[in-house]
Amino acid sequence: MGPKTKSFDQATGRMLRRLGINLLRLREARGWHQAETAARCDMKQQQYQQIEAGRVNITVHTLAKLAACFGVDIADLVAPVR
Repeated sequence: MGPKTKSFDQATGRMLRRLGINLLRLREARGWHQAETAARCDMKQQQYQQIEAGRVNITVHTLAKLAACFGVDIADLVAPVR
C-alpha cells in the first residue's frame, strides 16, 4: 500500500468515525434505540449498528437516507465532532 492510499484510508476512517459519532448523538438526542432508528431509517438493525460504529463504508444513497431519517443535511452527519 502506497503513502497516498494509506492517507486516503486514514481520512476515510476518520470520516466514518465522525459519521458514527454524529449518528449516535442524533439518535440519543431523540431518545431512540438502535432498533427503532434502523426501522425508522428503513434498514436492518445490524447495518445501522455497523454504520454507527464506523465499521463500514457506506454509499451516498445510504448517507442521504440517514440524513432524511434524522431530518438533517448530509453535511451535519459528516461534520467535525465538537
